[in-house]
Order: sequence, then structure tokens, then C-alpha cells
Amino acid sequence: MKKIETTLPTRTSFIRNLYECDFIDYQTERYPVYIIDKSILLTCPEIIPTSQGWHVADNNLQVSCKHFVIPTSVILELEEQKQQEGLDSFTSKNLLHRLHQLLVETKYQTEPGHYQDLVSGIYFPHTNTFFSVYYNLPNAEFDPLDSRFDLDQCKNQDEHQEIRTTQLITAVLKISRSFFNYSNKHLNGWQNSSHNPTYQIPEVTILTCNNLVTILARAQGVKTKPFSIKNRLYTGRRETIVPLDLYNEFLSTKDGIDYQIWQEYLPDEPPLTINEFISMTPRLESNVMDTTPLAYDQYRHIGRFDQKTNRIVHLSYYKNFGIRLKNEGQVMYAEAISHPDISVVFITGSAGTGKTFLSVLGAIKACDLGQFLQATVVPCSIDVQRTLGFLPGDLNEKIEPNIAPIKNAIQNYIKLTDGKLNKSLEDTTINDKQRNLKDLQTKLRKIYDKYFKTIPVEAARGLDFSDMFVIYDEFQDQTPDQADMLLKRIAKNCKVVISGDIKQIHQHGLSKQNNGLSYAKQLCTGLPMVAQIELKDIEVVRSDFVQAIVERQG
Repeated sequence: MKKIETTLPTRTSFIRNLYECDFIDYQTERYPVYIIDKSILLTCPEIIPTSQGWHVADNNLQVSCKHFVIPTSVILELEEQKQQEGLDSFTSKNLLHRLHQLLVETKYQTEPGHYQDLVSGIYFPHTNTFFSVYYNLPNAEFDPLDSRFDLDQCKNQDEHQEIRTTQLITAVLKISRSFFNYSNKHLNGWQNSSHNPTYQIPEVTILTCNNLVTILARAQGVKTKPFSIKNRLYTGRRETIVPLDLYNEFLSTKDGIDYQIWQEYLPDEPPLTINEFISMTPRLESNVMDTTPLAYDQYRHIGRFDQKTNRIVHLSYYKNFGIRLKNEGQVMYAEAISHPDISVVFITGSAGTGKTFLSVLGAIKACDLGQFLQATVVPCSIDVQRTLGFLPGDLNEKIEPNIAPIKNAIQNYIKLTDGKLNKSLEDTTINDKQRNLKDLQTKLRKIYDKYFKTIPVEAARGLDFSDMFVIYDEFQDQTPDQADMLLKRIAKNCKVVISGDIKQIHQHGLSKQNNGLSYAKQLCTGLPMVAQIELKDIEVVRSDFVQAIVERQG
């Protein structure tokens, strides 16, 4: 993906007067206006777009044909939240940075003199959606484009949530009044003409997860709406139905297809993210038989968006992974682990999808090829951190119970690759089974001692991970500040696999939105050296029983 320019006239449009905007047709349909509350922002940061729009969460966020507004009083709340301690402070910093980048890249300017009206906005053609900053604090002397705000101007207002809620409700009433005044002005001009269209006053609603805001708003006759989103995190993969010609062209080429060609065939498809994987399915006419050429491997239809070439390229590195991969998700995962241009791999998915096993296999393979000196495992489970100091023995003995998943993966690797040992384990005599199990444990220890070492999270602070393959296991139990610390340990010539499942959070106070894994995924989305893959529930390979449980939970 090409680097984002300072201004993006082809993707966004800055509108100085919304009431004269041709994109919003208030005469024929309602175009709802949603005021964004702080609680919504902390729950779903993606509701603030980038300069390219809502492409990261476009498939999950229902943003089309809507107008989202963030009042400056809410921006001030985020600034206050950022200065406090707690899990939401990182999210607030991320939100303010995201908002700052958006306003700078679109050259957005508020108009303090018109705080009674909703005047300016940013239009995104792809979703036919607007985003505005509403200057609802006329007495506050600050610029939303500044990196910090002057809190002294509002020192008498920022002590109570009731004050902030009142400011939010007042903003809604002012915006509603401005639209009503606009409608009256135009209706008066139409009275003496034969053309008298019906003007639909847009409905202004507060998006909030805060019960206090809901109660106080409804008492003032202001509508509120809860906002929830599922699977909002970037998955790193998509399944796309493509025209037959495009599909055949992709299969027939060695170097893939140019991204510009992809956009010409699929103009309404959300923009691709760097290192995003695409599984293509041809679109066939009802009266046409499937005549697509046979691919010389079953995963030939999967591509990856490559930043260097600006092309959707074929997968090739997974073929030398050493084992037969069982589904598309594992193929994408193995490709990301093996690709030399990808340094950091985020892998998420339900239990039993092979996250730990494939990361261990990738580490062994990389060390065998001489790419790295060793593999380092950092167990991030909160249960590990809680019990570490209470366990007897030295550091290695304390760590031993916590590396069971890694050793289990190594054991499965031995069974899978050592055919002779795997066959001998099927012997019927008890003595033979005991002897063979002892041989298995011996080989397991040799492989672990040869390739791996384990470092607890507490000992990782201040370390420099270079020339090594690093596995961060169960990353969802980290807080954002812990995740930030672990990410900053990554140095040169390093391959890092960050795995976890946000449905298995055991840390008190963490949720699917504010855990370290979600924070890190949002922070790293779109970086050229990062790939993200979410393994689906149908890609569980541990057993039919586990797959059935996961499907029922889903």
C-alpha cells in the first residue's frame, strides 16, 4: 500500500458548509446524526476514522450514510483520561493520536464563532459518511489540532460527570436546533414556487454505553442508542467473490496481479491493508459452467497484498514449512512465519486451532536453517505470573510448569515427524510403551534444550530481543502497558509470534476491548513488517469434540 499523503482529495473531501453539501439529501431521506460519547470511543476506537475512512472495521461497523460527530468536550474528557492511571489511559492516548492524525491530514478546522451550528465535516465517498468535530465549548481556549489542551479553562467543569453529560446533551440540542433552522429557511424559500420538497430533519442521537448519560438524556427528550460491535478487531484476512476474469488472471500469473487492477475490477471493495491475505472465489454466471483452470496446488487462490510491489502476490513460503497444513488459516499463518519480510506475526483464534504448535514448529525450522541463534518463549498467561514467586526451586524450576504448552507442541512435532517413534508407540506391551515414552521424553528435552529458552514477563523488562525467534504466548492476559513494554523489546533480525485468544481472558479488569492483545493489534495494523491472521472456529483441528464446543459457543 502506498504511503498516505498529507491530503487525500481522491478519498476524502473537507466540507466547509454542511448545509450546502450536495452529498446529503435531506429532502428525500433521513440522514441520521450520531453524537459519539467517551464510553463508545473507549469501547470501539475504530469509530473515529483514519484519513482513508473506516476501512479497517468497515465490514463490522455499520457506518454507511451516517454522520458521526465528536464534541470538543468529549475530546477534553479523553485528554483528562489520558493523564490518569488505568487501563483506559492507553486507549485514550491512541484515540487522541488517531484524531490528531485525521485532522492534520484532512486539514480540518473548527469554527469557534459558529459553535451554535454544525458547519464543517469530512466526507468519505466510499461509505457516503461524514465525520465532524463540533465546537461545543465556546469558552474553552484550545485548538483540537494541538497535541495538548488547556485544561485550566475548564477547571470548574471537569470535576463531575454530570457536567460533561450536560455539555453532551446541550450539543445535541444545539445541533438539532441548527438543522431545524436550516429547514425553516429553505421551506420559506419554497413557499412561492411549484417545487416544494419535503425536508426531513435529521434525527440526532447520542451513542453511549453510559447509564448516567442515557438517563439524563432521556429526561431531556434526547434519544440515546447503545453501540455494540462484534469481532471488531482487524482479522488480517478476507474472503472475496471476484469476477471470473480477475480470478483466472490471478491463477495464471506467477507474480500475482497489480493492486490497481484489483481496484478496477472491485471499485466498491474496502482498501486492502499491508500483508492482508485474500481468499478468492470466482463469481460465475448462472448459465455458465465452472471452467476455471485447475490450480497446481489447492491454495493457489489465496493471495497476499505486498507493499513492495503493490501487488497481490501468490503464497510460496508455506510450502517448505515441513508438515501438511490442514486449512487456509494455517497456510496463511505458515506463510507469515516463513516470509523474510514479515518480522511480527499476530495470531489469534480459538483453542485447538494450532497457534502454539505452528509457532514452535516455525521456531525449530528457522533455527535449523541458521536464521536465528535461538528461540525465546515468554509465557504471558496471568496464571503463570501469579504463581511464579510461590513455586519452589530456582528460576528454571519455577518456569518448568509454565512451559507445558511449548513442550506439548514439541512432543506433537516429534510424533508427527518421527515416523519410526510414532509407530513404536503403538506397540502393545507395557514394557515397550514405557521404553518408547522414555525415548520420547529424551528427544523432547534434547530439542527444547537445543532450541528454546523461557523468560518470564517480569524478567523481560529491559531486555533486547535480537537475532532470535520470540514467542509471546497467551498475550490476551497482558494489560496495555505490559503489552507496550513487551513490544518494545523487539530488536533487529528478530521474528516474533504474538498469539492469544481474546475469548480466554483471565486477568481481572480486562475485556475484549482493553486487553493487551487488542491494544497491540490496533497499534500495529498496517505496518509493513506486521501480519495478522485470525484463525476461524471452523479451523479447529484438535478434535471433533473441541470443534463442536467452539461452534456452540460461537
